[in-house]
Amino acid sequence: MKTILTWLIIGVAVGYFVYTRVLPLFSFQKKRKPFTPIHRDENSTLTNSQYKKIALGAIYSEMTHAYINTLATGLDRSYVNGTLLHSYWKLKTASEARAKLVYLRDKGFRYYLPAIYRALMAKTAEEQEDVIDQSFQEEDDKGKAYSQLHNLIDTMPELLQDGILHDEQDILKYGMIGWDCGRLVFLTRLCLEARIINESEAWAYIDAASELAHITYTDWESYAKSYILGRAMWGGIHSGNRDVAAIARYLLEKDESPWLQLPW
Repeated sequence: MKTILTWLIIGVAVGYFVYTRVLPLFSFQKKRKPFTPIHRDENSTLTNSQYKKIALGAIYSEMTHAYINTLATGLDRSYVNGTLLHSYWKLKTASEARAKLVYLRDKGFRYYLPAIYRALMAKTAEEQEDVIDQSFQEEDDKGKAYSQLHNLIDTMPELLQDGILHDEQDILKYGMIGWDCGRLVFLTRLCLEARIINESEAWAYIDAASELAHITYTDWESYAKSYILGRAMWGGIHSGNRDVAAIARYLLEKDESPWLQLPW
């Protein structure tokens, strides 16, 4: 009986070892690609000037496989409404979507950055809290600022290691405007697709994003770094920041990219 029990235990142990250590070596799981080649609508009628404005949202377009060269996204409307607007953006009504567009245009993440940077430079956690508490009156603003600060602290090693930032001063150098503008352009396209706004309104929001981006940055690379920084401060270490950086590199390097075809 002992012999049978002993062999049974050994068999279980060997099986466990094979299952947990050996089989994974032979599993060929499909690797997730962070992006796919640039999606274009061959029938686009945009001018180069319009195309360049739409290209401010190129990273987001690549993430969702949307067209990169048209006002329309080319995405299925149920995906736009159910997944992107309702689930991802948490926008359930037209009024909420319109309010978010105005927020991105007039306020956005850039509103919080000066206070967040001062808090980051503080020596203690108590001093950080004091900076945030003294900088904002509304609890909602305080909550957003705390979240962005903590995400920045968590992602700083990765941002420095990957060369997105070289030091803390680069946080202010690149800022959050690229992040705000990229999101504003793409959300505008989604709202047009969902018939929340009309085409004239869409171009007004996109024009505002373009104006803000071009008075702030002098090239696509600086703009891209701002977007990556903003993404990190929005989502923290588990939001696929390196996938976003890979998309940005693709857009900065590939001949078919509007960022190479259309000078800043």
